[in-house]
Amino acid sequence: MELKRGFTLIELLVVMAIIGILAAALLVSLGGARKTARDTTRISDLRNVQASLELFFNLCGHYPGNSSCTGSGNLPPGAGSGWANLTAEVTNALSITNFPKDPTNSGIYIYEYGVDTNNNNQSYALKATLEENNAALRNDIDGNSVYGLNCGSGTQPTEREYCVSL
Repeated sequence: MELKRGFTLIELLVVMAIIGILAAALLVSLGGARKTARDTTRISDLRNVQASLELFFNLCGHYPGNSSCTGSGNLPPGAGSGWANLTAEVTNALSITNFPKDPTNSGIYIYEYGVDTNNNNQSYALKATLEENNAALRNDIDGNSVYGLNCGSGTQPTEREYCVSL
């Protein structure tokens, strides 16, 4: 009688189970890395918008808001989460084709502008809510609000709210 060598069904099932357990553990550990990557994208987006706002200011003499630069729609005073309006005004003035939006398409970026005594838009604040509680990925802004933006309760923003302002 000839003896055949090979793997038994039990041995194959054990190896497949071990591979499945390792794959599941890897997917769970990568979930946090994905959140951190999206948070880093949000911070980068706000910094890019800051650069766009400075270009807009150089062109128009004010930040987007209650005065128009190119005839595009104006943002109403205290527009709050009018990211779509900001996008339209900045992209029209600067001919930008890709304006940042939240990586999950479910989060929201917020823009507020500050008006000086001459009713000119001379300052702004941007905010994004992060997915991770990571103190290294936020800006410390003293006080509860910046031009109507609530950047957390108490005297500091929460670790999930990233704010930039001028």
